[in-house]
Amino acid sequence: MRNQDPLIVDTLLEVLAQDGIELHTQATPQEVVKNADGSLTLKLQDGRETSVESLVWAIGREPATDKINLEAAGVETNERGFIKVDKFQNTNVPNIYAVGDIIEGVLN
Repeated sequence: MRNQDPLIVDTLLEVLAQDGIELHTQATPQEVVKNADGSLTLKLQDGRETSVESLVWAIGREPATDKINLEAAGVETNERGFIKVDKFQNTNVPNIYAVGDIIEGVLN
C-alpha cells in the first residue's frame, strides 16, 4: 500500500487494527502449516511465527509494457517497464498520455 494516498492508508490500517486484524508488511512467508485443530501457523523467513485464521498474500503487480511495442512510438519507460510521465500524464511523445498503474511512481 506504499503507493496509495497516505491518508487512506493510515485510516485503513487504523480500522483494521481496531478490528483485530494484524498485518505483516515487508515480511517474507516461508511456510504455512495447517494444524490438527484446523488453525494455521504462518512461519516467516526471519523466524517469527504467528497463528492466523486466514491469509491474504499480496505480491504486487508489474507492468507488461514489453508486450505493447512502445519503442515503435518512442515512448520512454524506466528500467522496470513503467512509462515515464510528467505531472500531467504527458509521456515524452507529444499527444501520447499514460495514466494508472502503468506509470512510473504508482506501483514502483
